[in-house]
Amino acid sequence: MSSAEDRISRLGPAAAAGRTGVELQLREVERLQQDLENQHAAVSAISNFILIESEEATNIEDQLTGSFL
Repeated sequence: MSSAEDRISRLGPAAAAGRTGVELQLREVERLQQDLENQHAAVSAISNFILIESEEATNIEDQLTGSFL
């Protein structure tokens, strides 16, 4: 996320860039969007592994651990 924010901050104001600058910025924004879309799948996959600490989660973990002993 920090990398994306850094890339956005380096774009600068589009109005001051002129037509060529705006076209370059548009291409960079399109690359950034593609990069973010590519990372979406990885983030979604990782989110499946996040365990929320709760009594129910602890009970499930205890059951799973007990079944392998």
